[in-house]
Amino acid sequence: MTIIVKEPVRRTVRFLGALMLGISLWAGAAGSAVAKASKSAKTPSAKSQRSKTAIATAKKATEAKAAMSSLAPAAVPDDIRKLGPLSVGHPHAGFLVNAVKMPSAPQWVLTVPSHGFATQETVDGLAHCLRKVHEQFPHSPPVMLGSLSGEHGGLLPPHKSHRTGRDADVYFFRKPGASWARAATRDDIDLPRTWALLRCFLTDVDVDMVLIVRRVQNWIEEYALSIGEDPAWVNRLFHDPKPGYKIAPVRDVPGHVAHMHVRFSSPRARRAAVAAYDRLVKTGVVRPEVASVEHEVVKGDTLSELGVKYHLSVKRIQELNDLKSTVIRLGQKLVLQQAVDIRGARDKVYLPGRHPAPFTPSPPADSAVAVATREPDDGEGASAVTEPPGPGAEVTGDKKTPRRDGKGGKRSKGASDKSAQPARRANGWL
Repeated sequence: MTIIVKEPVRRTVRFLGALMLGISLWAGAAGSAVAKASKSAKTPSAKSQRSKTAIATAKKATEAKAAMSSLAPAAVPDDIRKLGPLSVGHPHAGFLVNAVKMPSAPQWVLTVPSHGFATQETVDGLAHCLRKVHEQFPHSPPVMLGSLSGEHGGLLPPHKSHRTGRDADVYFFRKPGASWARAATRDDIDLPRTWALLRCFLTDVDVDMVLIVRRVQNWIEEYALSIGEDPAWVNRLFHDPKPGYKIAPVRDVPGHVAHMHVRFSSPRARRAAVAAYDRLVKTGVVRPEVASVEHEVVKGDTLSELGVKYHLSVKRIQELNDLKSTVIRLGQKLVLQQAVDIRGARDKVYLPGRHPAPFTPSPPADSAVAVATREPDDGEGASAVTEPPGPGAEVTGDKKTPRRDGKGGKRSKGASDKSAQPARRANGWL
């Protein structure tokens, strides 16, 4: 039987066939485009990677800035202000409340003024030793001070510590023409003044430790022995009795090649902070850390009871666990958040003790007088100190402290070495 298909029907079939072919071709092209886009998304271009890196860096900077400004002076109640400086927690995790600004003086220069805050004990200890060195060595250049802490403590980039007002970066004295900011060399470090400064930190004020890279320690130690310091005492300052025993106050930490990092004990500010910690948290002056914990639902648990236990709202618990209702089942594991004390905030405060020298050796008669040399920064000037020694200047030859000669032997009572008196007086020792 012959089927006769009329022309209009034939045209309709051709049209539908062409339409189906077009749709299939379009679908194939779209699928290829999607696959290509998916592949490019999995392997981002270098430009997109740089963009993501820049965004992440900016985010970290914003978080750091927020952390540094998380405390406002207006947020500190009057009763807490009256407590004075408070050093809260560990230097790597804590905060500083009621900070004291390091004052200006001809004996030192704050290279980063916004990092010039600390506890009163830190400020007093720095000022005492810096002035003492200038009294021993008149016409010395001002000491360059790096970072102490921010006004409210907390994170202080690029440092890991410097958060509680107890840390201070104190640059070494240098010989004329040397840069104070660059790594010290044996030829450009001013050992008499640098040793006098380190000696004061260890004998006159309360410090936990002083961080200096080992090679610089060796130069200072050799100098101290060369002027007649007690060898056993010097050895205890720079060396632990056994490997692993961190007892020596001067410690080797990489990076401290141009400055010494002094960590003051600040016992008053720490003890006051421990006593006031609950009040500081309650008023929001300091914010404890928040840690995620896992809770397995037991019989009798409800979201409201868990909220009271972990100090969270029911809505917050639902958000953390993507719950659509308040119904929870036995054995279900929920992610919750719990406030954790700032590390070290409740620790008992111990003092490591000072390190008094058995005697004060006679100073060398050929101590070089350094001249201030400083990198230009923010237009600050560094003028030499021209003040005469104050009433607190150290005078050697006190009958109460045995004196020794340069070789470490005891002097006879009649020995005075008068020929060296003018030179010592010119260098500030007398």
